[in-house]
Amino acid sequence: MQRLIAVVRLLLAALELAAVLTLLVSAVRGSRVSNLLSYFTIESNILAAVMLTITAVVVLRGGSTLGRTLTLWRGLATFSMVATGIIYVALLRNVDVQTGSEWTNTVLHYLMPIVLLVDWLITPRARIALRTAAWWLLFPLAYFAYSMIRGPIVDWYPYPFMDARIHAAGAIAVTFVVLGVGMAALAAVLTLLPSPEPARDLAATDQQI
Repeated sequence: MQRLIAVVRLLLAALELAAVLTLLVSAVRGSRVSNLLSYFTIESNILAAVMLTITAVVVLRGGSTLGRTLTLWRGLATFSMVATGIIYVALLRNVDVQTGSEWTNTVLHYLMPIVLLVDWLITPRARIALRTAAWWLLFPLAYFAYSMIRGPIVDWYPYPFMDARIHAAGAIAVTFVVLGVGMAALAAVLTLLPSPEPARDLAATDQQI
């Protein structure tokens, strides 16, 4: 069964990358590649496709998914994708965020967040501490810093809620504090979800971050 699931992972990763590449082709035609790659959605989906592929290869080669490093990176991909799905549905569903056709939008914002969450739930993994999962928050924090620094330079922001041209700094700060609290809660929930098999505590064999 695990080998079958691994093959499904590869197929879904291919679908995900196909959606991203479709958007990249359109972006090249419109000279918008740097903007497209500056979407959290795109960055998260690329990470997710990479981790689905790596996990599948590990399983197909007879390896274990209980490794410390693999679990942490799978967790980051899952965290990022679930956050992407939630934020899109809550704040961006009716906003034009250059997601191309209906099928690419469905794959990147709806299907893959669910896929990553299900994969996290059904795949044995190492147990990680809450303080370790807190490192996942560095990704959205770095993304926020990058977007707010780049925005004034190129006169473009990926999402309306961070657009300093239409929102005051205080309003943007409040939005990101709220999103930050929500993401911290999401990281905690993902960490505390039980593994489908008895998880190997990282502390037993590896030093935690």
